[in-house]
Amino acid sequence: MYYGVPLVLIPQFADQPFVAKRVAKLGEGIVIEKDEVTPETLKQSVVKILTDNNFRINSEKIGKSLREAGGFKKGVDEILNLVNKN
Repeated sequence: MYYGVPLVLIPQFADQPFVAKRVAKLGEGIVIEKDEVTPETLKQSVVKILTDNNFRINSEKIGKSLREAGGFKKGVDEILNLVNKN
């Protein structure tokens, strides 16, 4: 996401299904449920990602916003500041 690359996501466990649904809702990627993955569904998803410019546009927009917000380094700093206040 940070680099503005559209994603094909196959969530496995924990928070991955939630994150994948959010990415899809933002128009930044496609979710394939793990029990629905086949060579054909994967191929169709990749072709759609590569041919539909909306995925690229949305990914670039989200990536830019993440970079402008400071990315993971800023996130780590904020977490550490919060922990150190307690």
